[in-house]
Amino acid sequence: MPTSSHWQASAVEFPVSFGLPGTFETRIDMILRDGRDPSSPWHLVVECKRAHPDYKQWVFFDRRDRVTKPGPDGLFIQRADFTGSWNHQGRIPLTQRIDRVAAPKECPVFNFYVETRLNPPKSGQRASATDAIEQAFRQASIGIVGLGRILHGMNRHYFRLLPIVVTDG
Repeated sequence: MPTSSHWQASAVEFPVSFGLPGTFETRIDMILRDGRDPSSPWHLVVECKRAHPDYKQWVFFDRRDRVTKPGPDGLFIQRADFTGSWNHQGRIPLTQRIDRVAAPKECPVFNFYVETRLNPPKSGQRASATDAIEQAFRQASIGIVGLGRILHGMNRHYFRLLPIVVTDG
């Protein structure tokens, strides 16, 4: 049964960058906004990745709750709040903190991940890897920082960015 969502695409293949030219740049595959409430501060920064052809299955595991890591009953959110305006050197005045919040039942949280090979590896091949997953997470992280800079530059000071990685695996 198909489900509908109130999230609507506000941009696709949206270029973002920060740091020295060429240092951190990427394209955000999709930016979603709340279609019910145009004043909502939430933006979903979506990175879509296909599993590597040799490693067709992404596996997430270990749902035990730990004090130092996210677990099934809670996760950590990094929060950064602007505390003033940018100075002429491009520095952003922020206060940052880590908040622990309850994980919704619809969104399981895992501590570990690996991309596994479906067929037995040949001589010299790895049975698993983490490169594609970590690249997707890096790209989503660059996307939220770059989009945050753009929104702040547009004089928007109240926004929330949630990175999401989607895979076909």
